[in-house]
Amino acid sequence: MPLLVAEFVVWLGFGGLLPVLPLYFTQQGVDLSTLGVVVAAWPAARLISEPVFGWLADRTARVPLMVIGLLVTGLFGLLPLVLTGPLAFVILRAGAGLGAAIYDPAARGYLTDATPPDRRGEAFGLYGSAQMGGLLLGPAIGAVGADALGGIGFVFVFSAVTAAIA
Repeated sequence: MPLLVAEFVVWLGFGGLLPVLPLYFTQQGVDLSTLGVVVAAWPAARLISEPVFGWLADRTARVPLMVIGLLVTGLFGLLPLVLTGPLAFVILRAGAGLGAAIYDPAARGYLTDATPPDRRGEAFGLYGSAQMGGLLLGPAIGAVGADALGGIGFVFVFSAVTAAIA
């Protein structure tokens, strides 16, 4: 199913950021205690906004929400290359989390709609496996890519491109 491929690609981009984000943020002057806030901004934004976008996904077309979420994720994934500093990073990571919060409930709703009731557990198992597959391979791609292809900026571009491809 195309959604599973898209989910794998999205999480490949998320995973690509993992080994590099803390290093980049500390190189840009973020101290360790603030780094915790920067990193927490992504799940915090999802925690707060995902119920709202889940509600919206039940009342509007799911695919446009998925596209908007991926565009927001990609945009906020690139901006740390040009907007730096602790406050900017908190806002940008929250923005990326917001994009994921727009995308994910709509994608899960779409998966539910597209799957026969007797295969939904299987479909969600594959959906989770697609996420974890991307999360498994993404860090290696991010680290090797950053090392071989021009530094830390690679992972931000990689993450944005994966969001656009998905």
